[in-house]
Amino acid sequence: DKVFSDNDNAEDNQLIKTENAEFFDEYLKVFLPGKSANNFKKTIEEFSDNDINLYLLFYYIDLANSGKIETTQIDGVISYIANKEEFDEVIEKYFGIKEYNIIDSTGRDGIKKLDSLKYQVFWFATGWMAPEATNIGVKYDGNEVLVEYKLTNDTYGSYGEESKITFKLIYNDGNYNVKSIIYSEL
Repeated sequence: DKVFSDNDNAEDNQLIKTENAEFFDEYLKVFLPGKSANNFKKTIEEFSDNDINLYLLFYYIDLANSGKIETTQIDGVISYIANKEEFDEVIEKYFGIKEYNIIDSTGRDGIKKLDSLKYQVFWFATGWMAPEATNIGVKYDGNEVLVEYKLTNDTYGSYGEESKITFKLIYNDGNYNVKSIIYSEL
């Protein structure tokens, strides 16, 4: 890993730490189809509150599945109580924003506001089919980073067997904020 100055961008002359493909595989894993039930296998030019809520849901599902948080389970519904500060840290790290809205969910999966500082993240344990994602490139351009994944065995739905998903990230204050996703069939 190396650190270099972004001298080409006069308005943002910060140091950027370059990372390898394995770093981005871990960093972006919740966006990839296998961890997000294909919810981010689409083009997103700008993340909506719904997209951010979906990200938080799958972020906490991943934490629970990896044993990093303790959850409760009642009648097949798994839940975790998160505080607003946790949400703020995750959203600032991955999206680079401070203002967002949590949308109360009424289905089997989602987030409910319990009070001004606490939320319940809940989901019904289930599985899904998803293509395999293989990192095919990390490209740096100033403080922008493009990370591309080839999706194979992408036969679920109307898609072909192979497709590609590209993440555009901006290096911002030590984090790689995800700014957009581009999905395309190959």
